[in-house]
Amino acid sequence: MESLEKGSQKLLVDLDNGAAIKELLLEAQKGTRTIIKDQGYHHASAFLFPFPNRLANGRFNFKGQNYQFPINDIPHQHAIHGFLYQQKFVLTLKTPFSIHLYHSYKGNLPYYPFPFDIHLTYTLKHSALSIELSIHNTGNTEMPCALGWHPYFYLKEIDRVQLQLPHVMIEELNEQAIISGKISPFEAYAQARKIGRHHFDHCFYCRAESTKYHSLLSYENGEKLVIWQHTDMRWLQIFTPEDRRSIAIEPMTAPANAFNHRRGLKVLATKEIWALNFGLQLE
Repeated sequence: MESLEKGSQKLLVDLDNGAAIKELLLEAQKGTRTIIKDQGYHHASAFLFPFPNRLANGRFNFKGQNYQFPINDIPHQHAIHGFLYQQKFVLTLKTPFSIHLYHSYKGNLPYYPFPFDIHLTYTLKHSALSIELSIHNTGNTEMPCALGWHPYFYLKEIDRVQLQLPHVMIEELNEQAIISGKISPFEAYAQARKIGRHHFDHCFYCRAESTKYHSLLSYENGEKLVIWQHTDMRWLQIFTPEDRRSIAIEPMTAPANAFNHRRGLKVLATKEIWALNFGLQLE
């Protein structure tokens, strides 16, 4: 574990499990608010790479070669969320405001023989967390990839919290929980409204034309958590677990099964570096 503390704020990161956040406290209007808290959910606050969400039947073809990921989404018989969430990161630099982490993958898995390095920086600001992540294709061939972040935001009473999703379209899912390719307008949460008993397990395409997209959670005391992502990350997955103690709002560069339909898929040239930036602001 590696921690970073700034006044009453705290960030706790699990280096042995994909540098996932185990705890995040941010300074609020009245004291400190728990934003992320380890509650034992699968893939909680992990980085999903080399793909987020599901890969149909765990299979894809790239440059004429077939690959088969292990099936770890047993109910649907798909692969899910890649493998970075299981990998170890090392600390390379720590400042009073940030921690810099590193992971190197040598391409040793037969179902993803594409080596890469990842540099990750968490920066703790006043009532905010910024995440900078760069992926470097260290191999001698092109590398297909997509990335997601899977934070679960802690909520004592989810039914009373308001959600706002401006400028999104919803991706239709088939019976195997894979997007069908059909998208349609989604206006139900264009303005802030209570989540109530609504259950989410949906993928959205973000239509914002500015450099950033913002989704918002509004708490009962009037505080707002802004989840922002640059427009390299055009998709958003939202999920409410059965215990309804949290909500997952997941920025993604591509939707489910991107290795096959190619929407949002990033193909890195040899030695190319892909930089991404996203984060949270408590207002």
